[in-house]
Amino acid sequence: MASRKNRLEQTIYRILTHNRDSSYNTQMMRKRSLKQMSGELHEGGYQLSDVRNLKRKHVMYLNDRWKNAGQSNETMRNKNAFLRWITEKIDKRNVVPSNDELGIVGKTRAVNLDRSVDLQKEDLSKITNSRIYIQIHLQRYFGL
Repeated sequence: MASRKNRLEQTIYRILTHNRDSSYNTQMMRKRSLKQMSGELHEGGYQLSDVRNLKRKHVMYLNDRWKNAGQSNETMRNKNAFLRWITEKIDKRNVVPSNDELGIVGKTRAVNLDRSVDLQKEDLSKITNSRIYIQIHLQRYFGL
C-alpha cells in the first residue's frame, strides 16, 4: 500500500501530465518544486493523500518554512506561482494568498533611471575603430 506522501505525489503527477502548458523547462521546474513541497508537508506532519485537500494553512506552513530557511523572495515567489498553478487546475484559486499577504517583497526596478552617457568630441576622437565610431554616431542620431 502506498504511503500518503506517495499518493499526494501521484495526484500531483497526474495533474502535471494532463496539463502540459508552458515550456519544458517550466514544466520540469514545476514538477521538481511541487514534489519537494509534498515532501516538506509530509515532514511537517501534514498527511495529505490528495492535492485537492490542500488548504490555506498548508500554504502558510510552507511559506513560514521557506522564510525560516532563509530562501530568497524570488524563490518563494516562484514556488507560490507553482502552487497557484496547481490550485487553479483543481479549481481552488483562493487557497494561495497574494505575495503581499504572505509578506513577500516584490521586485524593485529602477524604471526612471537615466543610464545615458553624453560623449564629448574629445571622447569620440579617442576611438580608433571606425566601425565602433560609426555605431556610436548612429546611436546618438537615433537617441539610443
